[in-house]
This record gives sequence, C-alpha cells and structure tokens, in this order.
Amino acid sequence: MKRHMKGKRIALLAGISTLCLTFPSFAGELVKDTAGTWYRNDDGSYLQNEWHQEENGNWYFFGKDGYAVTGVMQGDLARYIMDPDGVMYTNVNVQLDSKYYHADEYGILLPMKATEGWILTNNGWIYREDKNTILRSEWKEKDGKWLYLGEDGIAVKGWLKLNDVYYYMGADGRMETGWQKVGGVYYYLGDDGIMRTGLQQIGGDGSWYLLGADGAMRTGWQDIDGASYYFDMTGGAMQTGWHDVEGGRRYLGADGKALKNTEQTVDGVLYVFDANGIAAVKPVSRAQKTQSRAVTEQVPAASDAEMTAQVNAMAEQILTKITNASMNKTQKARAIYSWVRSNMRYVNHSEKGNWVKSAYTGFRTKRGDCYTYYSVSKALLDKAGIANLEVIRTDGHHWWSLVDCGNGWYHFDTTPRSAGGTFCLLTDAQLENYSSTTGRGSHKIDHSKYPATPTTPSP
Repeated sequence: MKRHMKGKRIALLAGISTLCLTFPSFAGELVKDTAGTWYRNDDGSYLQNEWHQEENGNWYFFGKDGYAVTGVMQGDLARYIMDPDGVMYTNVNVQLDSKYYHADEYGILLPMKATEGWILTNNGWIYREDKNTILRSEWKEKDGKWLYLGEDGIAVKGWLKLNDVYYYMGADGRMETGWQKVGGVYYYLGDDGIMRTGLQQIGGDGSWYLLGADGAMRTGWQDIDGASYYFDMTGGAMQTGWHDVEGGRRYLGADGKALKNTEQTVDGVLYVFDANGIAAVKPVSRAQKTQSRAVTEQVPAASDAEMTAQVNAMAEQILTKITNASMNKTQKARAIYSWVRSNMRYVNHSEKGNWVKSAYTGFRTKRGDCYTYYSVSKALLDKAGIANLEVIRTDGHHWWSLVDCGNGWYHFDTTPRSAGGTFCLLTDAQLENYSSTTGRGSHKIDHSKYPATPTTPSP
C-alpha cells in the first residue's frame, strides 16, 4: 500500500510539473469577482483547465470556465479539496461527507488516522474519543479552556445559545470570559462564561454597569425602575457628581441616581431640580445674600507646623471615610478624585505658592480655584501613600497632578471645567485629545519636563 501511494505522489508531482512547464511564458495576477477567483494573464487572457502556484506556495486549479475550483476536486490520480477562495488544502485535516480526511503536503486526500484526542481540522477543533466516536453536542476542556462541540463535532465559534443563556466562543473555539468587544459592542461574560444582563457590579472598584437584555453595555442616561442614572460614555460605569448632558446640568447622588423634583444644597449652593433632573440655582433674597456673606467662614491664622499637622489630620479623616485596607492604590486614587470633585466648589482665585496653606484653606472652606483643587488632592494623595508630581500649564495658569499608583504616571486633574470632562488617571494622548478639541488648550504642557505616561489607559 505504501509503495502504491508513493507511486501516486510521484505521478502527481510529475503531473503538476508537466502542467507548470506548459504554462504560457507571461505573468499575470489573481482576480476576484462576484463569481469567484480567476487568473488574468498580461495579455488579457485567462487560465483554463490548468494548475497554478502563487509565489506564496498556494496551489489553484482553474476550470474550463476560468474560475478556481472550490470544494472537492477529482484529479486523475487522487481527490483534492480547495477552500472557498480556491486554495488547495495541504497538511490539514478536513471534513468531507461526514468523514474526516487528511490533506497531505501534496494536497492528496487520505483517510485520517484513527488518532484519539484533540484534532485540528480546517473548520476547527474536534475531539475523537476512539477511532469510531467523535464527541458531539457537549463541553470539553482543552488546555484549561472550555470548548463546546456542536452537532457536527466541530468546536463552535462566535455566539452560542444553550438552555436560554448565551456564551461567546473565541476564534479558536474557547469559551471567553470578562469584557468582550464583539461587532463594536461591549458584553460582559462571567467566570462561568454566561453573558450577563441587567444592572451588574463588576470589577475590583465595585463599579456598576448596565447591560441590556441583549447583553450590550448601555451608556448615557438610563431609566431603571423609574429613576434616571448616568453611565459613562466611554467605560459604561455608573457615575456620580455633576454631569452636563442632554440640555442641562444634572447632579447624581452616591447611588448614581439623578436628583428630581427636589431642592438640595450641593457644594454649598442651593439648587432646584426639575422633573427631568435639570438643576438651577435657587434665587435668594438680598437679605439672604447679606446674611450669607456675613457668615462666610474665615480661615484662622496658623503656623506652618500647625497648618501641616491640621492638613494631615483632615486628609486622614477623609481617607478613613472613603477608602479601606482592601483597596489598591488605583482604587484609592479614584476615590480621592470623586471626593474632591463632589465636595469642592470652584471660585476664580486663590493664593498660589504654598500648597499646604492652599490645602488648609480648601479643606476648611470647601472652595477654591485650580491651585486649591491641586493642593487638596495632593494632601490626600500624600496621606494615601500615592506618588504624585505637580504639573503646571505652559502659561502658568493651571495646576494639576501626575500620579503613579504602581503602573506608571497618569494625569490627575480634579478641577471641574465649564466644558465638562473627567480627568482621572488619563494618558498623555487622552489629555491632549481633550485639550486640543473640547478644552481649547486647557492642558498644554512642555512634555520634556514631565515623565511620559503609558500608552494604554489606566486599569
């Protein structure tokens, strides 16, 4: 038998060599159209009833109509199988008429040996329990990953629905977990591989995400049980604090729910929230304004040592409320950012040059400009043990920080901007994109003076 097959291979090679020698002596190119693949010679003619090998080693056979044959092709000495583009399969296992064959290095289809275990075919993985049994319609583990073998025995790829739940199987058939981007849409698959839906708390930072009935991550304003919540347009996580979206300014509480049909003091200012959650400052009388100015807190004088001690004490008190020992530095940095943005109110001026004094003022009055926001943030970051550096805009009129939570330096700017935006742990590219578009130069710096950030977003 081996001698007989060896003869067939020699004959095949001789046949292919003869065909190659009979090719016209002019070059050409492969062309694809709606009907298939064909080979156009330089003189405009095309190959018919001929083998052709490209420089990359791929073999084609062009039929009498000039198009590359696809599927099974019966040659003079053996059968071959060509892929949907007309390329002859070689050195691969293939399925044909519910049976498996091996296309050898010459493309000849031979009965596949009764190998047990995992076998890679042109259509994907199969699992053979014994020489007669291919596993079908069941899960099978491979190298620590789960694959699902369909009714045809081939590992499923793409979306898989079983028992009314969905899984997503990767390009190699393995079951995916975690966040997956499919067709430009984000989905979340649990550790069990099942696609999640509804309101879900995901990740070490405890962020909430809304996943539709189809599993797709929702962003923007969403109504849940009659209440409105806002989900970040980039990450999809439920947000808190002020948001300028959809025609007005809204305030989201600690649970992410928008305030509606109520009055509430936020950052020391009394706001009225309408039925849509749009905020407006509540008008006050002249007498109320006078009284308000009279009771404005005055920051008492203190020595540098006393002031530093009080700043540290106030920072520690705040950190005790917003962080815990189980949080990593990145989670603590995000908690600090959220606290500063939610508890400080912006005013147009503050004294510069002494960040401890500025932080002391900021903690006591809960108001200040960008230097105060930077100083309060620095006090909290220092107390939390997070490395940070001062960053100053090239014109000297804006301050923020670079922080390193253990995975590289990232921009950290707690100052709110009238154009909106969140600037927590951003890369150079992310901040420059905002600065050059929406921010109109808001964060222009001399990068040679500061360490470069990673190119990937902060985890």
